[in-house]
Amino acid sequence: MNTSETSAEAEAEKSRLAHFPITFFGVTMGVFGLALAFRTGGFAGASTVVSVLGGIILLSIAAIYILKALRFPA
Repeated sequence: MNTSETSAEAEAEKSRLAHFPITFFGVTMGVFGLALAFRTGGFAGASTVVSVLGGIILLSIAAIYILKALRFPA
């Protein structure tokens, strides 16, 4: 692997983070909505699992956005 390949990969990764869309937070709304639907349907266990999964997704997206704000303040 030469340096041009390495720098191209680094540039692609930088570009991906710089253009990470805010709309990914909408994914968590859908996941939490699914958890509410499970709870309403009487599936409390599934609702809890999906809620925890939604929380993990929300924290992951928030961490990515914090990283984006720190690395690309503009």
